[in-house]
Amino acid sequence: MQNGKNYYGIQVNLSEIEVEQNTVNRLKQLTNNLGDCYNEKKCPLPNTMSAERKAVEMYGEWLNLPTKESWGYIGGGSSIGNLQGMWMARALYPDATLVFSESAHYSIYKFSSLLNFKSVIIINTLQDGSIDINDLKRKIHREMNIVIVLTSGTTMTSAHDDVDNCIEVLNEMECTFYLHLDAALGGSIIPFISQGELGQKPSDFTFSNKNISSMTISIHKIIGVPVPANIFISRLSVVERFKSKVNEVPYLSHIKDITIYGSRDGFRAELVYKRINSLGWDGVYDIVQGLIKNCNYLLEGLKRLGLSEIFRVGGGVAIVIPVESLRKFMSYETIKDIEKRFHLVRDDENYHIYVMQHMYKKDCDEIVSVFRSALL
Repeated sequence: MQNGKNYYGIQVNLSEIEVEQNTVNRLKQLTNNLGDCYNEKKCPLPNTMSAERKAVEMYGEWLNLPTKESWGYIGGGSSIGNLQGMWMARALYPDATLVFSESAHYSIYKFSSLLNFKSVIIINTLQDGSIDINDLKRKIHREMNIVIVLTSGTTMTSAHDDVDNCIEVLNEMECTFYLHLDAALGGSIIPFISQGELGQKPSDFTFSNKNISSMTISIHKIIGVPVPANIFISRLSVVERFKSKVNEVPYLSHIKDITIYGSRDGFRAELVYKRINSLGWDGVYDIVQGLIKNCNYLLEGLKRLGLSEIFRVGGGVAIVIPVESLRKFMSYETIKDIEKRFHLVRDDENYHIYVMQHMYKKDCDEIVSVFRSALL
């Protein structure tokens, strides 16, 4: 089995994670969190819904959502978390126009089709990958009903959309809107950094912002668990409205299953709870601060080589390398060799290197050394 060595192209934590034996033992029998984990008494199967609720509530508090006002569950990744938020929004605002940026995760494109939104508006982004506020102003109209998906930690550049200014535009245009925040990456960064690091108010990306109805956070990215996992969190008041749009399940005590899944992996839920509980706020803070420190260290090392066009956005953990900047100094074959060696990915404009917990200072030094040799 391959370890995480030199896997620097995707924003996941490939560090070895300790898993307690009693958690591993759960794999000997089905553990099925069927339905709403806040309605555990109606689940007819062995489950870990208690741990699932504790994880949702712990993370909700980190994101400034009081326990009594929170609802959510644990799933297999933030693509499904995005679908959950968009499904809720679509049900509550059936005639709404879906709005998102061109740098939004590809799952948003998929689910815009799946949910059959009647109208979709895609907003341009700035060079750093964040949403272009001026283009938003140009493309929306007064008194529109809108479902808007914003991003905290875009895939290619780790950028954070300007949530506050987007809301200001929507309010100025007297739009009615549902805001889902795709915080798959940023949800585990925002609570642990300062405004000086982010360049925006971190509270704009938490439930302190009353305009955010729901969000998803991937646990396997920054924090690290040995399976893909996310926590979907919503305001309870939004969920209560959504329940009226969902059919009952007669053979399950007439529950209203408001989850995308129905059956969910109880093993995953326990893994997530035990991981975040063992780390606590302080442990995650240390991880995030370590990532930012190493990210800046790698950025400085590459810039010293003369790669002046590379950048890192505030609150981001990616080094973004414009493809054209490499072509000035390297052959096509050399660039592809580096891409293969470090398992990098690229879009039409940029490569990125994600500095995650399995990347140490010595790994940053190795990357700089390889680039130095390629530039000579």
